[in-house]
Amino acid sequence: GGGDGGHNGLKSITQDMSGADYVRLRFGIGRPNLSQKADIGSNLVHSWVLGAFGKDEQRSLEEALDCAASALCSLLKRGLEQTQNAVNQKAGSGKTTAGKKLGS
Repeated sequence: GGGDGGHNGLKSITQDMSGADYVRLRFGIGRPNLSQKADIGSNLVHSWVLGAFGKDEQRSLEEALDCAASALCSLLKRGLEQTQNAVNQKAGSGKTTAGKKLGS
């Protein structure tokens, strides 16, 4: 569960399910650099969310997608609590979970 954080897709799912009692795998894309505002345009957040990843971001994106896929597999195999513990333990230690297999 949890709030929708202003995400229209989550608002729609929550409405259709008559509540926010469902599991989500969150994938963050960060926030736009305010110094880039002139380059992105007047609709900063929408442009950031819907914009393409830069060439310099491709490696990080691939690692993050591997981590998300691994977390999803762990969620399906081991359940929410064990997956949260594994992911949050790595995040709290300052080590990345990108490219790591969780609960293999």
